[in-house]
Amino acid sequence: MDEDRIRLMTRLAMYEQDPDTGNDLEIVKYHKRDYIAAGIVGNIFLITIAYVIILAVYLIRNISDYMEKMTVVSVKSSLLYVFLVYGIILALYTILVFVVRSIRYEKAQAGATEYYEALEALSDSYDAEDGIVRKKSRKKKAAEQTKASSGRGAGR
Repeated sequence: MDEDRIRLMTRLAMYEQDPDTGNDLEIVKYHKRDYIAAGIVGNIFLITIAYVIILAVYLIRNISDYMEKMTVVSVKSSLLYVFLVYGIILALYTILVFVVRSIRYEKAQAGATEYYEALEALSDSYDAEDGIVRKKSRKKKAAEQTKASSGRGAGR
């Protein structure tokens, strides 16, 4: 029994220390919507800053050309083009962030579920040694009831 506990504790510690999975527990502290929304807000902020910097560098580099050819119509069309490109880039990156964050959250949730199940098994083993009987979690009760009711339905 102690050997099993040591293996379980080692597996839990390895999960926490692994750079690929150690962040899962932090991710699942948030609701999925909040996690995705935070990524999108950060994306909008960073894309805007990057776009403004790139635009400023481009304008500084080509300022003499613009000064010679500048008219009201060319300024309006240039501004329209700049905002159109910004909107397209922002939309594409926002979709990308949404997809990546959704996938990342689902993977983190699956990993965290395994982690918490292993943690509960470890706790149960200590409780069993101490002679403590704990109430089953709601999820386990619901799963057992579902299995029991589907088993009864199949036999009819």
